[in-house]
Amino acid sequence: LSQRLAIWEGMRQVIRDRPLVGYGYGWKKLAWAINERGFSARWKDDKSLPAFFLEGKANASYGRVNPHNYFLQVMFEIGAIGLIMVLVFWVHLVKECVPLLRRGTPEPSRAFAATTIAVLTGYLIGNLTNGHWVGELANLSLSFAGTLLALSIVARQEKGESY
Repeated sequence: LSQRLAIWEGMRQVIRDRPLVGYGYGWKKLAWAINERGFSARWKDDKSLPAFFLEGKANASYGRVNPHNYFLQVMFEIGAIGLIMVLVFWVHLVKECVPLLRRGTPEPSRAFAATTIAVLTGYLIGNLTNGHWVGELANLSLSFAGTLLALSIVARQEKGESY
């Protein structure tokens, strides 16, 4: 896991200072939070946390540190309130799109839904230990999610169901 457990412990400590609303958008603020809130001093005697977050320096470098976990990233940036909203989004996506896998769905739509759900599942699993939830991968994943939701609406309309 390449120091992931220590990284996550450090993130847990940082998040604990602002659990409800987080620190604001941008993972690069993590260095600011570590430096401004005194985590460097708190972690001085710990061998694992400074190894990643401080790299042998007195302070964390802006843009250098990353939570390497989707959920910790969300908690850091927008807190528990934001994490609840993110989870509601993903639960809604699953609730709307799993019915696309049923036999009554036209084969091309079903194949597209299955493939896209697999890609999004891979994206989620990959982000449990990595930090690629921003940038191109996030944009692509949200595009896939939006496409699945649109396909779900079309499928409902074709069956005469209201949305």
